[in-house]
Amino acid sequence: DEIIQVADEISKKTNNLVLMSHFSHYQGSSNQLVNFKKVEKKLTSLKIKFKSSLCNSGGMINLPDSQKNIVRPGLCIFGIKSNLKKYNDDLKPVMTLKSKFISIKDISKGEKVGYEGIWTAPKKSKIGILPIGFGDGYPTNLSNQGKVKIKNKLAPIIGKISMDMTAVDLSSFRDINYKDEVIIWGEGHEVDKVAKYADNTEYSLLTGLSNRVKKIYKL
Repeated sequence: DEIIQVADEISKKTNNLVLMSHFSHYQGSSNQLVNFKKVEKKLTSLKIKFKSSLCNSGGMINLPDSQKNIVRPGLCIFGIKSNLKKYNDDLKPVMTLKSKFISIKDISKGEKVGYEGIWTAPKKSKIGILPIGFGDGYPTNLSNQGKVKIKNKLAPIIGKISMDMTAVDLSSFRDINYKDEVIIWGEGHEVDKVAKYADNTEYSLLTGLSNRVKKIYKL
């Protein structure tokens, strides 16, 4: 209501009207869309020329009528579908975070792993150490509960994630070596699943990788 009153007053006194605002987070999207259209209709009736933008990824795909002149895609640029009620199957995740083991060793039953020893080997076990930690943007919330993917199989993170390293239980793997790729997320072990393990959001994981992580862009 306020913007309509202001626009009405200004339009009586000048033809040079520029409206500025901030991007919507699109919370309570249906109500926002109703109010947005109401303002657009009023501004149009005042013969005010303008361009409008409302949509994030969810609004753009779930509510195509709300796309307006400009859209602001975020998660869907990365192919993330978790906040989309409907989507094209061509929308696929584009980011994969990978690593390789720097150490693989056997430990005895009862040995503890990581700071504070929050994981204890229930039997003779094989563990692997990955050179990734919270210094790279890998959240400590995944300590003792996250998973990584190796040879199309999930392996549990054990112990506390440190600044530079993460330990993984490899006891269920028969053949494992230093050349094997470890998928931190991506390629079927998508970032939205990892975010749930970490009680976090995809946004935080995707934007939280530090400059220590080597990034390779492919077209």
